Amino acid sequence: GKLVLYSAVGPRITQFDIDVDAAALTARGSLDVPANVQYAWPHPSRRWLYVASSDRGSHHDAKPAASNHLTALRIDPATGALEQHGTHVELPHRAVHICLDAAGRFLLSAHNVPRPGITVNRIEADGTIGARVHQPHALDYGIYPHQVRVLPSDRGAVLVDRGNDAEHG
Repeated sequence: GKLVLYSAVGPRITQFDIDVDAAALTARGSLDVPANVQYAWPHPSRRWLYVASSDRGSHHDAKPAASNHLTALRIDPATGALEQHGTHVELPHRAVHICLDAAGRFLLSAHNVPRPGITVNRIEADGTIGARVHQPHALDYGIYPHQVRVLPSDRGAVLVDRGNDAEHG
């Protein structure tokens, strides 16, 4: 396939073709997701791109989020063009980071405000985002998790927390 770059500003994701020899980017097309892009992660097959979006700003933003979503995008193998793949999936909170396991069967989302945690969704065989996998509520996620990564072995995950002193914020 082509060598492309995807750039997000607000809810719009723009595809740029990359000409390495000329050191040039050429805008080719764009699409919008439901709210401002927070993070994106490719499927291991490189056939789909998963995007987290939210209308909430930073933790300093007093306005609660009204729109938090995951979106699957199909990547055209010949052109790199993106198109929506399946329906948008609602999240309970703004996801600041997402990733997939090495096999591409699960999508993990890290949330930090208003309540820290992880959301796990199944990835269906056709690449669409499936049902949420229940997580125990008694897990301690720290006070400001901001990145989640699955280990290469697929036998665990790491949730990175900002490390603030819980008593002093």
